[in-house]
Amino acid sequence: WTGKGEVRFAPSSPEARLTFDLAPREESVYETAVLITIGPDYGPFRVEINGAPVEMTALPPGSAFAPGESGAGDPDRHYVSRIALGRHRLAPGRAELTFIATEGGDGRAIGVDQIMLTPVDAEAD
Repeated sequence: WTGKGEVRFAPSSPEARLTFDLAPREESVYETAVLITIGPDYGPFRVEINGAPVEMTALPPGSAFAPGESGAGDPDRHYVSRIALGRHRLAPGRAELTFIATEGGDGRAIGVDQIMLTPVDAEAD
């Protein structure tokens, strides 16, 4: 949806998992966020970082990213929404982001468009 491609995961059952190995350049505290596809054929999920549950915060509809019109709020359209995952201390070789389906086998997918890691000042945490 952003023009860079998407990983589309079609879970066959609840609790099916899709895990990404993250590649932070150095050990640091990172602000983490994802761009997720929202639409009638995409289903619900939860997220873990390094095996720990993460609280997800959907950013306001004005921050939804899609070329042109976002489509946010229209149940029949697809759009990409930025979801903040909070700050996490990550290190090279020890960072995983996991999407866990809360439903599955109904044909709805989880669509991951981008994963964003932004280093932040550890003292600000």
